[in-house]
Amino acid sequence: MLLLPHSVELLPLLALLPIVAAAQMPAGAEQYRQGNYPAALQALETQAKAGDPVAEFLVGQAYEMGHGVTRDNRIAQSWYARARRTALPQQLKAPAEQGDALAQTLLGICRQYGIGIEQDPKAALDWYRKAAQQGYPEAQVNLGAMLRRGDAGEPDLETGFQWFQKAATQGNLMAIYNVGVAYSEGSGVAQDFEEAAREFQRAADKGYPGAQYNLGMAYLQGKGVAQDDAKAVSLFGAAAEEGYVPAQFNLALSLFLGRGVQANPAAAYYWASLAAVAGHPQGERLRNDCAKQMTPEQLAAAEARVKATTR
Repeated sequence: MLLLPHSVELLPLLALLPIVAAAQMPAGAEQYRQGNYPAALQALETQAKAGDPVAEFLVGQAYEMGHGVTRDNRIAQSWYARARRTALPQQLKAPAEQGDALAQTLLGICRQYGIGIEQDPKAALDWYRKAAQQGYPEAQVNLGAMLRRGDAGEPDLETGFQWFQKAATQGNLMAIYNVGVAYSEGSGVAQDFEEAAREFQRAADKGYPGAQYNLGMAYLQGKGVAQDDAKAVSLFGAAAEEGYVPAQFNLALSLFLGRGVQANPAAAYYWASLAAVAGHPQGERLRNDCAKQMTPEQLAAAEARVKATTR
């Protein structure tokens, strides 16, 4: 389960933790923990369709994060909805208590968000810490985010940042992104826009949409990199194609204004519409401004394209 677009995000990679209580975790869970997502999903999808709640949750997470499949938030949410029941934490409890890092992390998520069990931030923090101390990067990211926000006590920006760094060292893209955010904000570490841009570039090069968007904003504003509207538009486009709503809006605005790209009200209308459908507070206004510059034929074609994308 993920969070907080274009600021700090919570949330898998790693390898070679011991297999503990494997019989209580669905087939494919170990491959998933190791980052072998295509092989993992072959097994997990079969069990998810049969009603295994842990498999359902992991398939949902795979679609949300783009692990071995094309990102699709609608599919992700449908699997999450099926998994949200008391059977999920019940199935995770025994393997988590026996030291399975993936089970501990998932049980932490259940406790953090109240999925099938009473919400308890302190218990979530404890489960994340157990898995993080084993070196599991997803748990390290979630632990770091909770510490920085102070979800179960006083905020601890510095320790949270250190956990992000541990996960980033293992190549976890969300952790790399979060390290970039910390450098950009100067939260838990000295503010350094150039270092922030380098971290965003690392994650953007691997296709992480939040990093692509933030790096695009860095180019737009000239923070840590030379100002370059065209590069900003290119990065907004990459993130927009992945469904990242702030990027969709900023791509639309660039196309509307002709900033870093030739002005194109019809294309701007399309992206502004997607942002509006996803709830961007300024998406509808921008879409309406685009429509004023379009012919009836252009408007009809753009509307058909939006409907084909959002149905």
